[in-house]
Amino acid sequence: MDSIMSDEYFIVEQIIRNISHEIKNPLTIMKGYTQLLSRGVNDVDAVQKSQKMVLEQIERINQTFDHLYSTFTVVSTEKDEVDIVEVVKNYINNIPDETSRRLQFYTNSESFMVNCDKERFIRILYCIVEGFDWENNPDVKLDVALEENETTGVKFVFRGINFSQILDKIFYLPFSSTQYFITGTELYEVYCNTHSQGWTFSAYIDLPDSVFTITF
Repeated sequence: MDSIMSDEYFIVEQIIRNISHEIKNPLTIMKGYTQLLSRGVNDVDAVQKSQKMVLEQIERINQTFDHLYSTFTVVSTEKDEVDIVEVVKNYINNIPDETSRRLQFYTNSESFMVNCDKERFIRILYCIVEGFDWENNPDVKLDVALEENETTGVKFVFRGINFSQILDKIFYLPFSSTQYFITGTELYEVYCNTHSQGWTFSAYIDLPDSVFTITF
């Protein structure tokens, strides 16, 4: 029991630290520009720039809480027999070309049925595939593979990137992954959605690549 409570406290502490970091950065920027304005700056361009920066940081904080809210919002689960192969193929066919060109899907099956919430599975795909910061990681490619063995699931192999900095901690917590993912809440949303389906979400390093696995 003490071990469980200790783990829970550690997770809560880490979440608070991550959120605090995300909020303190824009607040520090706002403080600097408001102090500049309080000095009675006469330069119109400087005043306009300061006002613009303050508004941008306010919007940044607002977006941070929007992402958190959407991540923690509980949605209903409606399970049905879903063809995972068909869902993945359809999803890939509808993502932006600049992303799909860097993605390959591998499977030996024409179909693979899983009892799950289809929309949640699509959301998992979205968070991992489109949530990744492709723009700032131009050399990375992604292999998505359906594995049918003793641990059947979907493997996401990010080629040419090492996630060890985020895997040293609880990698899926909000804002633990902002170095590689756009909002930093994507992996936590994946974690919540996989758990709701009774699946597991894990990660490991296979140098020079990084791997996420959803096990059904």
